[in-house]
Amino acid sequence: MLVGGALLALRLWWWYRGKFEIAGVVLTFIGSALVVSGAFAPRLLVIPRKGWMKLAEVMAYVSSRIILAIVFFLVLAILASLHLNEKLSLKYAAILVVSLFSILSLRFYVFYMLAAAIAGGFVIGLQKLTPTNFARQFIVIILVGVSLTYLGVTRYASAQFESFGSLERINRSRLDMARAGSGFGKEVDVSTTQGAIATIPLGLIYLLFAPFPWQLVSLRQSITLPEMVIWWLSFPLMILGIWYSVRFRLRQISPILIFTTMLSIAYSVFQGNVGTAYRQRAQLLVFYFIFVAVGFVFLQEKREQRRQS
Repeated sequence: MLVGGALLALRLWWWYRGKFEIAGVVLTFIGSALVVSGAFAPRLLVIPRKGWMKLAEVMAYVSSRIILAIVFFLVLAILASLHLNEKLSLKYAAILVVSLFSILSLRFYVFYMLAAAIAGGFVIGLQKLTPTNFARQFIVIILVGVSLTYLGVTRYASAQFESFGSLERINRSRLDMARAGSGFGKEVDVSTTQGAIATIPLGLIYLLFAPFPWQLVSLRQSITLPEMVIWWLSFPLMILGIWYSVRFRLRQISPILIFTTMLSIAYSVFQGNVGTAYRQRAQLLVFYFIFVAVGFVFLQEKREQRRQS
């Protein structure tokens, strides 16, 4: 019934926009059949449900080995760095090295940003510059640096950066994406530092909020509407969570905040169409929703305090 209701809701949206009349009729038939069958004859949906779950397994198989792999190693690396910020541990140093190595094999530019975020987190996490704190952070950096060098990571990362990290190459790639059907900012030129900086505001708007309601002109884009509504409603909580974290938990969240900010800015320069922005935001949502959760808990605590007072 839930799937049928979602299909009927999508059909109403298309009817409102005056799009996909033939596909809308098909959705009306399928959605109505699912709702009626679910309400009065649920046994008829056993076989369709098996097919639906099989499709979900296939999609999960693909996404979990690409997008979720990146997210998994990102979370693992940041978690290891937080533990190392508190106490020297060979186990977490090894986890950090393996995670960075894995990220490099998937996205070399993410490796650079994560390494910078972890280094920045170590500096901010020192608080008081005591000999013990300095020695611990110095040993961790040396261990990780030597391990990555031994594995050939630094040489590989440098080669990748020289091949793909130039602004001219980024501008050509972005222009190709901007010429697609859902492209934007065709006149933008990011081949210079000034142009790249100038396009950050526009890129951030699309990265954070696209696709917008008036851009839902295809089936694939329309399917994202429920997710986008939840994200748009969650965005104020994220801002509140960032404010609270920076004010009261900067030492703990500095690696996450630095990395998320750097990757968001980089993606805002690189992406040139709605589809790319949507996919790149998926890699950042796990970190965005950390701050959403902080903002939500903060509001809940404020409500509890008002009730008790």
